[in-house]
Amino acid sequence: MDKTRNNNKEPEMTDAMIRQLDLIDNATYEVCCSYMGIPDGEREKLFPWNMQILAEVRESIIDALLQFGKLVCYPYIESDEGGSRYCSQSDCHCESCVRDDENSPILSYAFYEFEQHPLYFMKIRLNTEERMRLLRQFDVWYGNTDQETEQYALEYAAIVRMLLDNAVVLNPKYLALNEVFDELLSLIPDSRRALYREYFLKIQGGYMPDTEE
Repeated sequence: MDKTRNNNKEPEMTDAMIRQLDLIDNATYEVCCSYMGIPDGEREKLFPWNMQILAEVRESIIDALLQFGKLVCYPYIESDEGGSRYCSQSDCHCESCVRDDENSPILSYAFYEFEQHPLYFMKIRLNTEERMRLLRQFDVWYGNTDQETEQYALEYAAIVRMLLDNAVVLNPKYLALNEVFDELLSLIPDSRRALYREYFLKIQGGYMPDTEE
C-alpha cells in the first residue's frame, strides 16, 4: 500500500487517473442510455449528463462487481488525519497501476501536408482478425469517395501503417469519418470503444490532445 503523504506536497490526480475516471463515467452514461433505449442523436435532449444519477449507477455497478469478488479500478486519493495517499494495487488488484501509466493513448502524424493539421491516432491493441476487418473497411470507404486516388493516397498509407502498429485514426482529412462512425465504432474492441468515441468527439470539437509522435 502506498505510504501516506505527510510532506507539504499533497498527492494530486494524475492525467492517467483522470482518464480512467472519465472512461468509467462515459461507460456508465452509455449503460444508462442503453437501458433507456435512447439513440445517439437524442441523448443530449432526452438524458442530459447528470453526475448525481451517474454516480448512483456507477456505485451500484461497483458494489455488484465487488460482491462477486471482482475488484475494480476506480482511482482515488484518500485523506484522513494522518495525511493523504493514493489508492494502490492492493485496493483493485490491477496488474499495473493506472496512476503510473502517463503515456498518452494518442499518437500524431504531422508530416508533409499534415504538418500544420496533424492526423491523430488512438493506440488500440488489435488481434489479426480485428486489424484485417479495419483494413478492409478503410479500403472500401476510401474507394467509395469521389476523390482521385492521389488526393488521399498519403493519408490512406499512413492509416494502414498505423493500423499495423495498433493505432486507429481519429480525424482523417479526406474521409468523412462521422458518416461511417457507427460502423467504425462496431469494429473497435469493446474495451476501447468508449474511450475512442470520447476522443473522436473531443477532436471534432477542436480539442488538441497531448500526443506521442
